[in-house]
Amino acid sequence: MTTEEYWQQYFDRDVFENFELTCDFFSKELPKDVLENYDVGEVILETVGDHINDKKFPQVFKFIDLLRERQPELYQEYFEYMDDFLVDYNCFLGDKKEAIRAFQNFLEHPVQEFDQFLQAFKTLRFYQYSELAELAVRQSYQKVRDSSELIGDAGNYLAICGFYFSLEKEYRLRNEEVDVDEVLSVSSGYDFNFDISLLNSMAKGLCARSLDVNDLQVVYEDEYENVLFQIEGNYLQFMAQKRFSFFLSGFFWDELLKYWFREDASGETLNERFEIDGSSFEEFIVGYHSWIFEDNKHEMAAVLWGSVYVYEFLFQAGLISREVFDDFCLIARRLKGKMIGLFVSGLWRFDFIHTWEKPECISEVEFEAERSIFRKSFSFPVGDFDSVKDEIIEELSQSGDLGSYIIEGAEKGFNEQKMVTDPLIEDGGFMHDFISSHEPVRVEKTPGRNDPCSCGSGKKYKKCCGK
Repeated sequence: MTTEEYWQQYFDRDVFENFELTCDFFSKELPKDVLENYDVGEVILETVGDHINDKKFPQVFKFIDLLRERQPELYQEYFEYMDDFLVDYNCFLGDKKEAIRAFQNFLEHPVQEFDQFLQAFKTLRFYQYSELAELAVRQSYQKVRDSSELIGDAGNYLAICGFYFSLEKEYRLRNEEVDVDEVLSVSSGYDFNFDISLLNSMAKGLCARSLDVNDLQVVYEDEYENVLFQIEGNYLQFMAQKRFSFFLSGFFWDELLKYWFREDASGETLNERFEIDGSSFEEFIVGYHSWIFEDNKHEMAAVLWGSVYVYEFLFQAGLISREVFDDFCLIARRLKGKMIGLFVSGLWRFDFIHTWEKPECISEVEFEAERSIFRKSFSFPVGDFDSVKDEIIEELSQSGDLGSYIIEGAEKGFNEQKMVTDPLIEDGGFMHDFISSHEPVRVEKTPGRNDPCSCGSGKKYKKCCGK
């Protein structure tokens, strides 16, 4: 079959019908002019993307292996669209060796497609693959920071992780003590402009067995930055006892800071500052799903489920009232149910939340029922909730209120107006005194061929504005 004949057949038939034909085409040496005259990248991305989306995983692996063996240069050119899936897939299966292998191209070429690199890196962060993630930070930070291809302070996200790695190493090396000067020395490689008093406050909280809430409240109005850093330090200690790395638990805290210090937030007391409003919190959480160029549901899930640990700490430390804590638990359970119902066939990609130690405020029955739904979703066909409801009917009945919220999420989803909310909620100003930015940078660029078109049509970019 000639290239022209294959190309015509590729456009005339469904990508699934063309699979074996496509495999045969790429298994042979491609004519010299094919890359100049034909968009073979579109074929690769559509073949991989559509089979992943339809959960035809054996075909995905067959095609990826074929490209690696027969078309290594093409694979290298488009690796990020395959390896980010392989990172997700192997982390879900708990195959650390294969997850590390899947991340190697990102490790060597972090700038090639920084959004995909960052997405894969976040997966490692959420699964707490700390050694590999720390290596990625060390090897990639300067490349990303100095790249002329990226816009803005693209290295900030990695720098923040680097800080948490250095802080935790110092904490464990000195048997739960912290030498602030040593942390400053190590972290200077990430271009931080530290306020030494804030770092001292964090170290104070990190090494304290408990917090004096009354004392913190007295100085809160005049020294709220120091108070919050002291509280975060104690929170990191609390999470370390639950086997959370600083660079994961710090992520939960840093993201919630954006909610606590959003434009319409206020609070003269710590209890008021940490209080959750259902409408604004839903808007905040859904904002993670609103990025034009990125499927950010990983981060959406991590922040929502991770926030439970933060509020459990705040309540146990006496920083919030029982009423505030109970209100938060109700709001979080509703939002979790909505997310599960809305994204039910793709939940397996966020199953890192069940590798974390169960929060004390969540019952064992609810936690295991939720875990079972996530694990089962690996084999759920892509489609609506009704098509898989019978498969999880037992889990829904065991989940109590969460089960009702899951059904509600499938039927109504999130508020449609909130789905287009701009997620760039400003940090409190004090965080910009601590480091240049706590906001991971999204590089403005053209969407990938198989990404949703930025115009909002719902079509793939290649079938819409990318024509």
